[in-house]
Amino acid sequence: KLFPHSRMEDSIKELYSIIDNNKFYINDYSLGNLLAHISIIALRMETDDYLNQSVENLEVPLINDQRIIKLANEIADLLENTIGKKLSENDFSQIVALISISVDYDSEDIYSVVDYDFVKSIRTMLNQLSNRYNMPLFDNDSVVQIALHMHLAMQRSAIKLSYPNPLKNQIKKDFATIYDMAVYFCHLFCHTYDI
Repeated sequence: KLFPHSRMEDSIKELYSIIDNNKFYINDYSLGNLLAHISIIALRMETDDYLNQSVENLEVPLINDQRIIKLANEIADLLENTIGKKLSENDFSQIVALISISVDYDSEDIYSVVDYDFVKSIRTMLNQLSNRYNMPLFDNDSVVQIALHMHLAMQRSAIKLSYPNPLKNQIKKDFATIYDMAVYFCHLFCHTYDI
């Protein structure tokens, strides 16, 4: 309904196929948000309301990864063909940043994405969490996955991009202790990184 003069519904389906064909894994929440943000970019293109703000100062992980650039180019081509207008350079950079902070990376590649000291800091916070809730320490794989997740969350925060969890209230109701643990961990994280 937002795109009366274009075939955007078909393009969203094609966009999903482009992401899948490029062998990126993006969880459902991130994919939904990525598609929503790309739709917003398309809507701005259609109304000639181009992005003025650049994302070049953002420390997005693997932003120069050729697979991400290739995917961004395919998405840009799709948008340009759908809308019939050229994508601005800032909007292209926004798409690269959105992809970079949406994809899941393998835990083996963690140190190509996240600084060792950041992982160490996350491990310290998780140890505090374990001590507070009298539970076993997190294993290395869990620490790595949480560190990667928090690194990407910090990147999203830097560009004010939020991925709300539609299950939050249900988790709070059904798993109050786990919810409380998440709040405690986030408090530690926000205090440590002043975000």
